Amino acid sequence: MERKALLLQAEYPRHTIQRVLVSDGPVSREVERSGYFFRILSSPDLIEPGWIFFL
Repeated sequence: MERKALLLQAEYPRHTIQRVLVSDGPVSREVERSGYFFRILSSPDLIEPGWIFFL
């Protein structure tokens, strides 16, 4: 994952690359508190109005 993020950042230097976890189930507190992910989304979040994703 780190290598892919570095490659994307090199390819798109004017964009911000952020780590997002998309989960279909509960996420442990350890993962939540790790600070590794910018945002943690559950699958219902993906269909909630107002979310815009850029690929």
